Amino acid sequence: MAIPSRQIGGSTTTNLLWQISKQLEELICVRTGNCNGNTTTTTTTGGFFPNEFCVWSTDFYQDPIETSEYNVATGALYNVPIDNDLVGIIGIGSTSLKFWKHDPSTRKIREWFISSYPAFLTFNRDITYNNLSPTFLGSTTIAAIDNNTIVTTYNLANATYPNGVPGSVYLWKYDISTNNAQGGTALFNIIATNYAYSMMYTTDSKLIVIASRLINNVPTYYLTQYTYPNGLSEVDISLASIPFNPSAQITGLSVITYNSEIYLIRTDDSTLFKIETVYPYAITEVTADLGFDQYRIFESSTGECNNVSFTPQVPQCGTTIPNVGETFTYFGVTGTVTTLSGGIVAYPYLSPGYYAQCSGMWMPPYYWVANGAPATIVLTFDSPINNVGLVFSILNLGDNFTITTNTEVPSLTMSSSCYVHVSGNQIITDPTPGSNTGSGQFIITTVTPYTVLTIVATNGGNGGPIGLSCDPSAPTTTSTSSSTTTLAPTGFNTIYTHFESL
Repeated sequence: MAIPSRQIGGSTTTNLLWQISKQLEELICVRTGNCNGNTTTTTTTGGFFPNEFCVWSTDFYQDPIETSEYNVATGALYNVPIDNDLVGIIGIGSTSLKFWKHDPSTRKIREWFISSYPAFLTFNRDITYNNLSPTFLGSTTIAAIDNNTIVTTYNLANATYPNGVPGSVYLWKYDISTNNAQGGTALFNIIATNYAYSMMYTTDSKLIVIASRLINNVPTYYLTQYTYPNGLSEVDISLASIPFNPSAQITGLSVITYNSEIYLIRTDDSTLFKIETVYPYAITEVTADLGFDQYRIFESSTGECNNVSFTPQVPQCGTTIPNVGETFTYFGVTGTVTTLSGGIVAYPYLSPGYYAQCSGMWMPPYYWVANGAPATIVLTFDSPINNVGLVFSILNLGDNFTITTNTEVPSLTMSSSCYVHVSGNQIITDPTPGSNTGSGQFIITTVTPYTVLTIVATNGGNGGPIGLSCDPSAPTTTSTSSSTTTLAPTGFNTIYTHFESL
């Protein structure tokens, strides 16, 4: 594959200062052992730092020893000399100081220093970790949290699914402060069928993951933003609008950042897409076929580069349903919890709110969870009301809900949902690719306003918390918008606008 010769931006003086600062960082790191990301990175005005050190690329299938920097603005790859390279089907990760390649087949992470500008990767050490086989299968995909922490994904395996149990994917953390990372630590579940294709860690502690799921038996890529390290799902976006060449042997999408924007690169022809960071997260093709060989993967470094993340669709607001006998205020109407019976697990404290997995709905703080035997929740309002939004989360197959009022059978509308659907006045859960991933917001509407709202929960899948939404008239998740972006001179500016309810 032909790689363009290196282009150097900025003045000669600025480049020299950058080279000196990086070499000093490396020297201090090596001599003191203080390589934990606390060293200060010199910021220059040459304009080349975001292009030259933020995005890396390698061909993980055909030529894994070819390592390149990627200039998003020009769409060019720049070959980077590397000593003692790692050969095999690998994944890559980096910070502004260090670069790693990961081979799960040998359970090895090889580390280099980014030692100068123009970049040269200087071998530092090999890091090993314990074998989790045959219980788990490792993934090549890694992301750097800092200079001493690497995360990857593992898929549970058993006799029935020796290549990985569908939907059983975990984020795994390794402390690489020493050369033996031991067994690592499982952090949280990733919503995926098997593994993750691409991961990126941001400066505001978000982990952005691209992974495939089976939707109606069709593999579909989703982009999910999790809070790190607790794994709350804030944003979940279907990437089904990005087509792939049917003849491509390997398909995938890499997530990168450039100039405070988020981009996706399609593996089978290296096409570049920009994805907006605010709802409805419109996807725009900005460059068609950059001319690279297939099978390339791309990775953004941590630190100054990944300084942007997605804004959750739903704000952190809503109304807590309190304990029985207590009152609450909902859009100027006072409500009272008159019944909590059956399969109810009550908590003596107010649990913190969170973004529900998959749907990304905000779950307000709660006192209790429907669990076990059928449960009944009755809310009584002091004034007639006919438009109440309920938020459900942590649902599994069998967690179904029947909604009634004291005037008439209500109509139910989903404004957002994930692995759950509506049938008449019932909310019915669907099979999920992982545990506790069903969630959504549902609007309870009647022609004749009501003062009593009853929820009967059948908790076949152990149920989950229920809250009142912050906006009972929230827009539906199906939305379109138009935008154009001109980034590379050869861009075709074909526009994709897509957001799909999960």
